[in-house]
Amino acid sequence: MKALIPLLLIALAAPLAAQERERIAAERAEVEARFATQQRECESQFIVASCIDTAQAVRREALAKLRKQELALNQAERKQKAAERSAEIRAKENAPPPPAKPVPMPPAAEPGKTGSEPPSARIRQPKPVPPQPSAEELAANRARYEQRQIDAQKHREEVARRNQERAAQKKPSVPLPVPPASGATP
Repeated sequence: MKALIPLLLIALAAPLAAQERERIAAERAEVEARFATQQRECESQFIVASCIDTAQAVRREALAKLRKQELALNQAERKQKAAERSAEIRAKENAPPPPAKPVPMPPAAEPGKTGSEPPSARIRQPKPVPPQPSAEELAANRARYEQRQIDAQKHREEVARRNQERAAQKKPSVPLPVPPASGATP
């Protein structure tokens, strides 16, 4: 019974919170409209800056009041949700545990067995070993490997030759000048 009371309060408070949010939004729109009107009126006066400053101060004050109301509403909503969550947790803790589900038995390996014998009595079947490649496959694999090695060596030699050609085409760099001797003489 105690768990139902917070839930009833939350159910009743939800429509009120929505109405309160609508009221705050309407008041905020009214404050903004009033500020826009005052701003237009200020522009028609000789001293515009002080009039607009006054209008902004009034607007800031009204929006601050609305913001406080909105923050209070948000805090109340958070408290309601926390109370709801704690009520759910208490209900879960007080609820009887669900009945245990039966554990399904693995299907029998052979038609005559029920699967109730101990694990040590079962004979473990080894996994089939993949077949070994034939001599022809081994020879073909070896030939492909050797050909790849030869191709890689040719590529390395070609890259080295190109690098040497590029280095020969460039003019040699000038060494850095020797720094002058320091002012101290020995």
